[in-house]
Amino acid sequence: MLRTALLSLLLVGAAASTALADVPPPPGYVEQCTVKKQQGEGEHCYSCSAWHGDYDACVKRFKDTDYTRRCKTRGASTWSEVWCHKGPEPKVPPGLGTPAPKKGDDGAPPPTPAPEPEKDDGAPPPTPAP
Repeated sequence: MLRTALLSLLLVGAAASTALADVPPPPGYVEQCTVKKQQGEGEHCYSCSAWHGDYDACVKRFKDTDYTRRCKTRGASTWSEVWCHKGPEPKVPPGLGTPAPKKGDDGAPPPTPAPEPEKDDGAPPPTPAP
């Protein structure tokens, strides 16, 4: 009897842990909850990350602002939320870092220029000291 009860408890626990597993999106899925896709004309949007251990992380971060949550990405254990505000850009909550890219900008940093090649002056390379 005790053995059956323990086995049942173990199976229920295992089933519950798989409920938190992130399920991959279907083939061809394109994420719609991005700043680039959600930010409209005259809006300022930020992406905020959260996880199942701090489910309300973004709500806490934006609670005293004029931002509202626009959307939430897929994911059971980690996800991102896009929060937007229409009108003049209000003060940004601490910890958000840089503002979201403007519409049409992919948010990628500018490319780093390649280093200048060394000029060959015809002299032989220096020899190492003995």
